Amino acid sequence: MKIAHVMIAYAVLALIVPKIITKPTKIDLIDNTVIYLELTRSYIVNAALFVGLVMWLVHKYGPVPSLVGLE
Repeated sequence: MKIAHVMIAYAVLALIVPKIITKPTKIDLIDNTVIYLELTRSYIVNAALFVGLVMWLVHKYGPVPSLVGLE
């Protein structure tokens, strides 16, 4: 479940970083990253939650048996 921890950390950072860094730093990489996180915040958090939910379900109920012909 290490991937779940990474997804949680990514979602938390996507929410926190734009609130911490509010003024331009004049470092393009940081400023562009903050802008990207602000614009895609809801997508990143929703995707991280969805992936976490799927991982939890697979962990709890086991993998789905593969379908014949789709292997």
